[in-house]
Amino acid sequence: MKHTWRELAAAKIHLLGGVCAALVLGASLSACSPKGSDSKTFEVGEVYQVGDGAQSTSFGIYDTSPESPDGSRIAYVRFLEEPANPRDGRPGELWVCETDLSHHRKVCDISLVRTHNGAQVFWLDNETIGFFTPWSSEPRELLFVDADTGENRFPPIRGITSVGHEPHDGKVLYAMDVRAVGPPLGEAGIYEFDSATGKSRMVLSLAKLNTYKDLLPQEALKAKKAYREDEWKFFHLMYSPNAERIAFRIDVGENRSQRLRVNMQSDGSDFHVLNSPLLHFRFYDDSSIAGHERGVDVNREQLPVRYSSSGEYLETLAEVPGNHYAISPDRMSFASESDYNSEPVVLRYYHAGDDLSSSMVLAEFPPQDVVWEKRFHVNPSFSRDGKRVYFHMPTADGRNGTFFAVVEP
Repeated sequence: MKHTWRELAAAKIHLLGGVCAALVLGASLSACSPKGSDSKTFEVGEVYQVGDGAQSTSFGIYDTSPESPDGSRIAYVRFLEEPANPRDGRPGELWVCETDLSHHRKVCDISLVRTHNGAQVFWLDNETIGFFTPWSSEPRELLFVDADTGENRFPPIRGITSVGHEPHDGKVLYAMDVRAVGPPLGEAGIYEFDSATGKSRMVLSLAKLNTYKDLLPQEALKAKKAYREDEWKFFHLMYSPNAERIAFRIDVGENRSQRLRVNMQSDGSDFHVLNSPLLHFRFYDDSSIAGHERGVDVNREQLPVRYSSSGEYLETLAEVPGNHYAISPDRMSFASESDYNSEPVVLRYYHAGDDLSSSMVLAEFPPQDVVWEKRFHVNPSFSRDGKRVYFHMPTADGRNGTFFAVVEP
């Protein structure tokens, strides 16, 4: 069932111990009555807070659901101290609750958490939560803990520099590159950890990637501030829905034009470069990638578009400009917020073919210094059944809050 903004204009936000300075679905928050965390009914058009709001909280990176694969639990991080800036790592805690917002409990401590993408929490399976720690005096670690006991389910992987988006069938991607702190901890490249075996395999070594350099835009490799080939960096590792393809961003230099979006078969073959620097890209289906267009066609600027895995433009999905991007499990609905440095920040939910007038405003709020300066980005994601959109939003006291909006009955 599709909902318009007007159908939801009277909706309220229900706070579970926090206060948010926002306009949500057209209603002033100050006019809303808090609803207790023991409520088991969640109504379409309403927004609910996850966590008590006493400290900043965070889910993870965009389009990675905080829900367990069976949709029964939510994972989030609580900061024990407020970070002053994006590089200010602070101690935190991993928490879980039921999706009806009952039974909040601490899982384990996290040594350091930063604002941008938090600890990048993800569910490896219904019993295992993964997260990783930011830079410190020690190498960064990827950890896998029992969602009930907080105990390590597998040995930590040390020295990683990037972890993938949504896992697939108990497997998750990660990378090691020149940014690793300390002595060499592994060959640079992209790896896949498999919980069935407890082991990792090399997906693509940096040395192998270097052999594809003739397929990369030569102007990016030769421009000023280009990196040496052994300095290339990996970001945004992700599976296609069937996990037969892998996409990622490879930075071959310091300039934005040197951030390349590429994809390949999961064995490292059939390597392609997208003909667009798509903003916050995601696989749309097994053979195409979606994201927000930038710098290719002025008529498509900031609009959600779809490219084939071979790199060619296919279609514009909607006339709704956006930023961080979430795609529903059935690929029929989307959520994204307004561009960087916008004020107010506006988060919208929409369907393929919609424009601004038919999209649904989930939240509209001032960024304070939280969203753009501290980089607690909105980072929307969908629930496993596609009926909720999870997101970040500042609270009135200048903290970051974790929320979800109910978008479908």
